[in-house]
Amino acid sequence: MRTKGRFAPTPSGPLHEGSLQTAAASWISARRQNGQWWVRIDDLDAARCPPGATACILQQLEAYGLHWDGHPVYQTQHVERYRHAREVLARAGALYPCDCTRAERRARLQETPSAYDQHCWRHPHTPARTPAWRLILDDADLHWNDQLQGPQHATRAQLGDPIIWRQDDIPGYALACAVDESAMAITEVVRGDDLRQETAPQLQIARTLGHRPAKYHHVPLVMDASGRKMSKQNHAAPLPDDPSGMSAAMLRVLTRLGHTLPPMLHRAAPVLQLRCVLESLRAS
Repeated sequence: MRTKGRFAPTPSGPLHEGSLQTAAASWISARRQNGQWWVRIDDLDAARCPPGATACILQQLEAYGLHWDGHPVYQTQHVERYRHAREVLARAGALYPCDCTRAERRARLQETPSAYDQHCWRHPHTPARTPAWRLILDDADLHWNDQLQGPQHATRAQLGDPIIWRQDDIPGYALACAVDESAMAITEVVRGDDLRQETAPQLQIARTLGHRPAKYHHVPLVMDASGRKMSKQNHAAPLPDDPSGMSAAMLRVLTRLGHTLPPMLHRAAPVLQLRCVLESLRAS
């Protein structure tokens, strides 16, 4: 089966060096195997997606030499696909409604060391308000192998039955991703280590839906000067768009990913730096 990877940014703002590292790691992994690399835009939460952000991200990827196959896939165009998957999971008995408020959860979780205490699962009731839908995790199913970090295992108490459909009628991350990886025939997912805990629920969803799961690789995060994860939430600076800044950013990314460039390419365009890495990997 031909390798098919993907990069799936949320268009909440321009890419930063942390997202460039994830994109480059994913692109290199797919291309070194002569595979395809697709872009999916995770734009379900419209409140987080300002106008122009998607166009900016696509322009940045092209400028840094990260050219994709096909046309970008937009999650907002496939909501009915996610809704159908939710119905399949519900019929399988894999979901339950949850109308807990954040205040109620905080009050209980002060005494319960878990992400969510399964309150609405342990105490079935008619929801007092529009509920979210949570996935009933199975401890026996929460193990998998990370292609970079080796065997992984989580527990239901650690993950706390994730929300796969929000109260505001927006599909949750785990459901949308699991459905999309299958619909797009993705064979490998290379992404940041902050999403590693999402993998077990996604795999359980995929298996319940009868899908063939992708393989997952989680790469280290980029930290800022204060030791926090580089992210839009932490006000990470957008990627530079001047030639010298772009070359320096890609060089830092490739170095962190374990690739060495000859000095003559330290100031080369990112597309040439990526080409050098691919040629080296394919020759090894």
